[in-house]
Amino acid sequence: PNKKGKSMYGNPLYIKLDGFGITLRPPKSKEEVRSFAVGFSSLEVLWWVGATFATTLEREEDWYVNTSDKHDTVTWVIVPDGVDVPVGVTSLSRLDLPHRSCVSGIVITDRRWWRRGVAYRAHLIRTWYASQILNMATIQSFVRDTNPGSYKALEKVGYVFCGLQLRNCFRDGKYYDTRPYSWLNPNHIPVLYPDGVPTKYKVSVRKAKEALEIANINIKKI
Repeated sequence: PNKKGKSMYGNPLYIKLDGFGITLRPPKSKEEVRSFAVGFSSLEVLWWVGATFATTLEREEDWYVNTSDKHDTVTWVIVPDGVDVPVGVTSLSRLDLPHRSCVSGIVITDRRWWRRGVAYRAHLIRTWYASQILNMATIQSFVRDTNPGSYKALEKVGYVFCGLQLRNCFRDGKYYDTRPYSWLNPNHIPVLYPDGVPTKYKVSVRKAKEALEIANINIKKI
């Protein structure tokens, strides 16, 4: 999806709902992403992304450079209204053009912004971008079974639960499951399901269509 040498950071986009908005944009500099080092040193944050060990300022700067060189990933930092520094990062990775498929992910490293609607708004922008800019037919995502806030935000924009990856993560002396999710692009349904959408997916496809309608109305290109 991109010519060699060009950044794979996503275009800056803004959405505002119910008086509160967020911007998804490329990081401004290596120095800006240093703010992630504190969040990615927290076991509470690392648990949700399947990591264990703390990071450093230098590692975050390396991430900035490496991300700009990835040709199968589009990445944004997340900046809510009222703050100047990113509070998290979201991406579309494993971009597979022949199959029109990719994987979505999000980490809000600043815990002060958890459960405030940041993830939902980021999902709306990212899903719109995947559908309307990259023409993806499906998106996959993975969420810890113990994180209902995260998977409910995915379900709100039309992701559908696809079973469990059993006991594949370990924390505080216990094993836990991971929930795989898929998002079906309503615009691709005639090709994805020529014989009609299976009944068990109809609600999620309707939510996906509604999410795109909300995004089309409210997203601003900046």
